[in-house]
Amino acid sequence: MALTVGRNMAAPLLFLNLIMYILIVGFASWCLNRFINGQTNNPGFGGNGATMFFLIFSILAGVVGVTSKLAGALHIRAWRSDSLAAAASSSLVTWAITALAFGLACKEIHIGGYRGWRLKVLEAFVIIVTLTQLIHVLLLHAGIFNSSYGPGYRDTDYGVGSAGTDPVHKGGVGHLSWGIIEEGWRKGPWTAEEDKLLIEYVRLHGEGRWNSVARFAGLKRNGKSCRLRWVNYLRPDLKRGQITQHEENIILELHARWGNRWSTIARSLPGRTDNEIKNYWRTHFKKKGKAALEHSEKSKTRLLRRQQLQLQKQQLQQQLQQQQEDQFEMKKIMSLLDESEHRAQVRQEMVSMYSNSSEEQCLLSFMFNSDASAPETLNDEILWGGLWNLDDNHANMDATFATSKPSFPCLLTSSY
Repeated sequence: MALTVGRNMAAPLLFLNLIMYILIVGFASWCLNRFINGQTNNPGFGGNGATMFFLIFSILAGVVGVTSKLAGALHIRAWRSDSLAAAASSSLVTWAITALAFGLACKEIHIGGYRGWRLKVLEAFVIIVTLTQLIHVLLLHAGIFNSSYGPGYRDTDYGVGSAGTDPVHKGGVGHLSWGIIEEGWRKGPWTAEEDKLLIEYVRLHGEGRWNSVARFAGLKRNGKSCRLRWVNYLRPDLKRGQITQHEENIILELHARWGNRWSTIARSLPGRTDNEIKNYWRTHFKKKGKAALEHSEKSKTRLLRRQQLQLQKQQLQQQLQQQQEDQFEMKKIMSLLDESEHRAQVRQEMVSMYSNSSEEQCLLSFMFNSDASAPETLNDEILWGGLWNLDDNHANMDATFATSKPSFPCLLTSSY
């Protein structure tokens, strides 16, 4: 096809010229440095009167050539009329400077004299790149004389605007990137006959020349409509049917990485268009994503409330448990106090009742002192019998006290 042939020829020439211009810059810089240092008679270099000018123009041609190839690469990628001007003009300027270096190389060869191998290699590169750059310029400017790049320039449907303005359509409507807005364009669903005409046009002329479809194929559709119809419905490599689970997983993964860059995502799914992927995402995941987000927010709110209620319940239980423990401790303390008061009262009563003799006081001290041990000679029967029957058994008590007197002073001493 006309479109792909021009691009396929220009692309390898651009790469070849880029490599050669880089080599020219390297060799010319090294030779110029040696020449400036005054080593013209060096066996490894040599030169004559034209060498200085040849090296300068070679460096200029190399630098300008490398930069022009960048603009040319962008144009070959787009291959549109709006990128042709920058690529063609820079390539033409590069060829002009290279042609001057070519003339000086011929002059240097004609003068003769000893020249090192680096100078000879540089001369050969300049001569070769002059020819290849000229062919590249002609290929780029081929779009001026036909419609390989879409409408514009010499296209018969366009006239050149005055005072160097952009090309405008003869109907007075501005030139758009992908089509022409003109009265009489057919709109609405495509018919089977229109699809056949578009398929036949692409088979003959290739993709990319959408604005010429109306003229060559007789379709009353603008360029944008033809492009979208072909890309989204008529391409032979399109994949029909519903999107599979594997493709859906790829869409989810790439959308999480790149966002709404549908064209980039479509490159990873052969046979699927960016428009198809975008529509699938909006119908299957966009609403689900919002619903899932709302559900997640509600779940988080419920969980937070539940945690707060549990925390309040735990705090209340701890407070009740602490109150119960405090009440139990208070009851225990009160019971101990009551018991202590009762014991003190009983002791006081016993002391007041039996305070007549020293023997009775010693007996009372023995009864209320739990830490002291009773003498071995004093048994329980004599003690309690003597306590409650002091009046009746006073004689027995005298005998008991007489036998146990040596131990009672110690008992009284330990009790106090």
